[in-house]
Amino acid sequence: RGLETANRSLIHSQNSAKDGDDEEPPTTGLSNLQFGGTSLMSQSIPSNNNKFTKEEFRDAQSALVVMPVLLAISPFWMLYDQQGSVWLLQASKMNLHGLQPEQVQVLNPLFIMILVPLFDQKIYPWLRRRGIS
Repeated sequence: RGLETANRSLIHSQNSAKDGDDEEPPTTGLSNLQFGGTSLMSQSIPSNNNKFTKEEFRDAQSALVVMPVLLAISPFWMLYDQQGSVWLLQASKMNLHGLQPEQVQVLNPLFIMILVPLFDQKIYPWLRRRGIS
């Protein structure tokens, strides 16, 4: 029932934005998000009896657009914070070819310092020249 209400609210928001001169909310891959075979961002719904304003609908759509980023933050930090504990214990049981387990932790900042300039100055421009963005 909650998904139906959210679906109606988001869809009405899109239709309301098209009726006026208001700016369209940003769209991403979430415009294809579907519940029950219908896209959240592209179907029409009946009037909401002025329960929500156009701005509230646009705000809900904007929140839906950033959800993938917000959902990825927790797993990222859970894994990243294991770098000093679980991964260090695992490294102590691995064959590191002469490195100490504590030295493996230096690899992350080292790779960042090497790879960021490399990607910025070489790889990304090369991809842009080939029409890949």
